[in-house]
Amino acid sequence: MEKFPARASQKRQREYLLSRLLVAHILEEPFTILYNDAGKPYLVGKPERISLSHSGEAAVLWIGRHAGGVDIQKDDARILRVARHFLSPEQFRQAEKIQDHLRRKSLLLKAWTIKEACYKSLDYDVGYRCHILFGLAELQHSDQVNVIVVTGRGLICRNLWHFCNGQYHLAFTV
Repeated sequence: MEKFPARASQKRQREYLLSRLLVAHILEEPFTILYNDAGKPYLVGKPERISLSHSGEAAVLWIGRHAGGVDIQKDDARILRVARHFLSPEQFRQAEKIQDHLRRKSLLLKAWTIKEACYKSLDYDVGYRCHILFGLAELQHSDQVNVIVVTGRGLICRNLWHFCNGQYHLAFTV
């Protein structure tokens, strides 16, 4: 049985409850969420696949019969400090060339949500930094991007979409 994270912060407890309320609203029947070895959630005894994300006061859920991934991130300048950890070296060099601080921050949030949604759509673990690849130039001019995932099993192509309302960035793939 799934356990409530009693020792988690109040913020994490709210996120946990909100994500379970979303699933309950869609399924309208009892369910249990567990996590596989790669840390990805699944519904016990149900054919539906899920992807959950939360940030700030927002949460999103993807549920369907096929693998999909979703991510939401609140607009936050901290993304500038962690970019090196999730971008490939080439992507990081491209991002550093963008002089406008706000444009760079927006592009990095877009890249992060796209990588995260892609990662969540896979059944196994792959590295963010060098294994989920796309051109940042393509990202600057489009809200749809083709991503190549390099795995030990070969190459996987995913098509991802990105939206931003000024406060949150949302990316998804199906």
